[in-house]
Amino acid sequence: MYQNLLDSSDQERLAQLLTDSQQSRKQERVSLCRRIGINPAELNFLDNSDITFSRMLIHHLISIGDEQALCQLCCQVLLPIFSHNKVNKALLNYFAEKLNCSRSLIRHIDPPDPQVRNITTFIKNNFINIISILGGIAGIIILISYLHWQTSQTNTSNSNPTPSQSQTPQIKTDNSNDYLKNKMSAGERLLAEKEGSDIPQEQRAKFTTAKKEGINRILNNGYNSGIAPLKEARSFYSNSPETLIYLNNANIIHQDQAYTIALAAPISQQDNYGLGVLRGVALAQQEINKNVQNNGLSQKFPIKIVLVDDRNLVDDSLANFLIKPTINISKINQDIRIVGLIGHKISDLTFKLGNIYNDNKLPVVSASSTSTDIFGTFAYVHPKVKSSCLKDG
Repeated sequence: MYQNLLDSSDQERLAQLLTDSQQSRKQERVSLCRRIGINPAELNFLDNSDITFSRMLIHHLISIGDEQALCQLCCQVLLPIFSHNKVNKALLNYFAEKLNCSRSLIRHIDPPDPQVRNITTFIKNNFINIISILGGIAGIIILISYLHWQTSQTNTSNSNPTPSQSQTPQIKTDNSNDYLKNKMSAGERLLAEKEGSDIPQEQRAKFTTAKKEGINRILNNGYNSGIAPLKEARSFYSNSPETLIYLNNANIIHQDQAYTIALAAPISQQDNYGLGVLRGVALAQQEINKNVQNNGLSQKFPIKIVLVDDRNLVDDSLANFLIKPTINISKINQDIRIVGLIGHKISDLTFKLGNIYNDNKLPVVSASSTSTDIFGTFAYVHPKVKSSCLKDG
């Protein structure tokens, strides 16, 4: 019964809210359990990371049908914390209604009216997209700020580095792994195969044909040849972030002067996060590159994005590939250096691969990792600022 009341996406959103509230921190967990009326001694997952604990707690409450504890969590624990946050307050209102919580519990929530219901429905349907788009934009801006600072520091010491030069320790590993290359693309491979699945079939056929033509031309003849078909594809479907990223890459006049940033996400799974963070990064890349091209900024370089389909899997070989001084992913993208990474979706994945990135000084910004285990653990790996994109003002 309760599994139907809170589906998997609802559970994930509620877990993210609980993590962002900091009530799932290890020092708060026993008190949290008692506040919602459950015995912490009966739980065997108290020692997990913050986000994992949050997910397992909510799953546990649903599996035992403890609606009262879920209502206490939403209305008595989380609502006072997020009472001044319109987005989170609307989400908690939505959860309370689905759980049929007592009106005495939800006294902090404004009585619903048609307008509030419309806003709540919009937020519910677009929550992951909103977070991931803003997270993608924030991620690329943070990385670019760091890279510009790094460039100014090295210029001060008269080393005059270019984006293609490396300060990274040499890693003695094989650089010809086709399995890894097939999970990466800067325009020469199709990763988001379902892009355009939400448009009419005839329109999608035209979009897909033009997009594949652009990708094939880039792979076989170089970036310049792919611009026209990618623009044609965008004319059939403008809300196509993978296509826009490939077009942005193709429009870079001096490829050897670009900063190359990897974006790791479950791209082939086509979930809301994967598409959302692609949109955020694509828009930020487009604006930054347009600014560089129009103003000819001497100390700034265009941004090139390499998409990495991590499929939400912990893959040490992929992380070790990305931190090499230079990598070869195709005949048109040889000897490129990844100077920063946006990703991963899951906190545990970011945490488990964090040592590899940190030891090799690869700056990483995660658009969705909220676990406090990551905060302060690594010098070069940073989750997004907790709920900063949702707070009022």
